[in-house]
Amino acid sequence: MLQLIVFTPAFALTQPSGNTIPTSPGSINALFDTLEEPLDAVTDAQAPLTVVPTGPVTFTVHLRNAGYVNGFGWYNVTGAVPDPSDLHEVIACSDDVGAEVAIDISSDPAYTGGAIGFFEVVGMCGSVSDHEYLLYSEVALNYGPNDVMYMIQYTSGLDPNRVYFGWEDFPGETDGDFDDLFISMAAEAGPSDTDSDTDVVDTDVVDTEVADTDVPADSEAPVDSEEADTELDVSDKKGKCGCQSGAMPWGWGALSMLFLARRRRG
Repeated sequence: MLQLIVFTPAFALTQPSGNTIPTSPGSINALFDTLEEPLDAVTDAQAPLTVVPTGPVTFTVHLRNAGYVNGFGWYNVTGAVPDPSDLHEVIACSDDVGAEVAIDISSDPAYTGGAIGFFEVVGMCGSVSDHEYLLYSEVALNYGPNDVMYMIQYTSGLDPNRVYFGWEDFPGETDGDFDDLFISMAAEAGPSDTDSDTDVVDTDVVDTEVADTDVPADSEAPVDSEEADTELDVSDKKGKCGCQSGAMPWGWGALSMLFLARRRRG
């Protein structure tokens, strides 16, 4: 069984300016109320992530609160800006609120193995071939001010197999509502997902970064460290996770999700 490493933030996410995000949480909180999600747009916001796909997922469009009509997709994580040929669109600009797209990235011939990231194509009808801006979930790949986050995420409080992605669509720190494009990704539940009664543990880490994902599958012992930077020691996609104090595994039927970007104290 693959596992999701979940962190409950002990502090709000902030941009380089120090602004807490989302700065205007009203529309996201209204959506969570409609979905009966026990989430708060500010206190439950989490930093961008990468994903190791291992089975079918369904993407759903929940909000489009922007002048632009944007697309969304995935790419193979290599540590560099992906080539346009490696930008694989999932949500098209024509997919309105309520649209659902079911795919299995793990069986896609374009998938090279390992982690994937996400991108947003911004335009009046943004697509890979025709857009004004291209923004990535990996913070380091974006142009403009360093460390600006254009995507934030939330782990569902109702379904551990669902996460939400909120996007901004203009370079730099703008209105910060992260509802320009708001979608969810849901994986099929695994057998253990209904058996666990483990609560998420609060953590007070300052930085959370992805460690080497090539750790042998039998490396399960948590790493003991007193440094300010807390790294996840994650095994390959068929093994178990090993993580430091403050992190805990959560059952995930089709995805192993790895936190990527840096969090700061608010």
